[in-house]
Amino acid sequence: MTELHSLLRSKNIYSNCIPNHFQLANLMICAERFVDALKKSEPANNIIRLYTAAAPFYYQIINDILNLLDEELILLIQDYTKALRYALLIYSDTSNRIPYTKNVKLYRGLYLRRANSFEEFLRKFNVNDTIIFPAFLSTSLNKGAARVFAGEKGILLDISADCTKSNTPKSICAESQFTSEDEVLLNCFSLLTVKKITTIKDDLILYECNLELH
Repeated sequence: MTELHSLLRSKNIYSNCIPNHFQLANLMICAERFVDALKKSEPANNIIRLYTAAAPFYYQIINDILNLLDEELILLIQDYTKALRYALLIYSDTSNRIPYTKNVKLYRGLYLRRANSFEEFLRKFNVNDTIIFPAFLSTSLNKGAARVFAGEKGILLDISADCTKSNTPKSICAESQFTSEDEVLLNCFSLLTVKKITTIKDDLILYECNLELH
């Protein structure tokens, strides 16, 4: 984590100041809790629980790095990424929130608050295009909850997932501190194929997509 902090500073990715979750003190706390999670019984559950916790921002650390698509930085956090990937593969959801069917509906709200980001998304992704999410993708079984995350100007993803295949999304509400969100987590580098685009209102667009599982 010391090396990660130094590399972030040297690359000057954050021109103003390094965000709190990338401050060295927080990175060291995250590393300590990560090791503790692996040492205890049911490490897969522990890793997912650490991911859903607000602090020490494990979710934000790995997702921000993955979204940067910087190979050098990604290699530095590979143990943290691999642990969560494997945890999702072997995690057994005892709540049975996700049925064993070919068309499970998941939802994700994207709040596009930066200037022109809303228009840029609409130009970039059309029907039959593929949307790639480098980071782990949080979705919800609750459409209303996802709609809130889209904010005043954004995209609502309506995702159809074949949950009879391997590497399916996992409901993690049993481990989450925010059970009302009905969170379902998709592994990193998920691929969505756009099937239909509908305008709900001027500043809210619905993208119906298929999750491509391999």
